[in-house]
This record gives sequence, structure tokens and C-alpha cells, in this order.
Amino acid sequence: MNAAIQSSVYRRSIKWLVLIAFITVTLLFLNKSVYSAWISGSPGPYPLGWSRRAMGYLCYAMASLSFGLGLFKGIQTFPRATNAAAVFIVLGALLALGPYIGRFVLFDSCLDRGGSWNRDMLQCSDE
Repeated sequence: MNAAIQSSVYRRSIKWLVLIAFITVTLLFLNKSVYSAWISGSPGPYPLGWSRRAMGYLCYAMASLSFGLGLFKGIQTFPRATNAAAVFIVLGALLALGPYIGRFVLFDSCLDRGGSWNRDMLQCSDE
């Protein structure tokens, strides 16, 4: 088998395996997101915390899908980088950082108002 053909076969196999792996991770995060959203709608002690958790897992799911698509596009043209691959990877990084930034903003604004952050309920207690 010619070396160029063999390299092309490996590259196609790797890009599809990477995409399938990231789609699997996306589905796992979506499962966690749907479960957390379902729990937040039922009568329970921490509905706001569960809904925030659901939104966080939804961001992680979209980040995983974006990373997978970016790597899929990037592996196709490796070692050259395409704009589409870079956009997907940057979008994935922003989506993955979203829940952390949101949690920091909520925590910081709570402390600025003089409240205390309740880690169980994931909300501010103004006591």
C-alpha cells in the first residue's frame, strides 16, 4: 500500500473516531442536563441549584460538540489550520468556560451585596 494512501486512510479513521468520541461525550452531558432539569421541576429542596446545574451541563454538551467538530475539520486539513476549525475550537472553549464564569459572577455579586453564598442551594443568602 502506498504511504500517501495509508496516511489518508489513517487520517480519515482518526477524524471519524474523534468525532464519534466527542458526540458520545456530548450525549452524556445532555443526559445529565436533562436529568438535572427534570429534578429542578419536581418538588425538592434546591430547584434553583438544579436548574443552574442543568444549564451548566448544557454548556458542556455544546462545548464538547463544538470541540469535536473543530477537531474533525482540523484533522482533515492537518497540518494547515482552517478558519472553521479554529472557530469551532474557540467557541467550544468559551462554552466550556461559561459555567465557571457565571458561577464566579453570581458568587462575587452575592458577596458584594453583603450576603453569603449557600453552596447547597447555589444561591445567595441575604441573612
